[in-house]
Amino acid sequence: MNDDCTERGGVMLRRFFVLPVVALVWIGSAWAQTSSEQNIVRYPDPSSAEDAIAEIRSPQARAVLDDFAKSKVLERFHHALLDNDKETLDAMIADQVVWVAERFGKGENLTKAQVLAHFGSKKQVRVDEHTRDHVRLYAYGNTVVMTGNSTSVMQYKGQVSRGPRLFAIVWSKQDGRWQLILHSIMDYDGLL
Repeated sequence: MNDDCTERGGVMLRRFFVLPVVALVWIGSAWAQTSSEQNIVRYPDPSSAEDAIAEIRSPQARAVLDDFAKSKVLERFHHALLDNDKETLDAMIADQVVWVAERFGKGENLTKAQVLAHFGSKKQVRVDEHTRDHVRLYAYGNTVVMTGNSTSVMQYKGQVSRGPRLFAIVWSKQDGRWQLILHSIMDYDGLL
């Protein structure tokens, strides 16, 4: 009888220790998941049916992304493209911009003056629709990197380009205003 009680006591003792450990692991994983989900922030993107997503890794990154969103940079750029507003684009694009594009199998590396020459009265570029999806935002210091897909419909040098395209656009806050410093876009056949 004594051995039987000892054996049951051992089982009870193991259960007593195992259950709290299992509970702690479950609570810890739930907390980690909730903590991770709290680091995902959505920001409006006027050219997308869905919000842009950012994974916040520090309070500084959150402050930069919040400032970027509050300044409505994406909204102003979107409307400037659709309205063929060369003046607004000129104010938003940095003088030393790096503008790399691939259209119809041909690559271009343009200066700011060359980019702006496509807009305004010359209208070498006419954007009929400006749509993006899978937009991600990343903050690095006073810089925001935006990546995603574009299915915009545009006329470019007399040809219609519908996408899909991959893009990476970099914005940097310079002298108190957000400036586009890198614009890279390329046609592709779709996601893998």
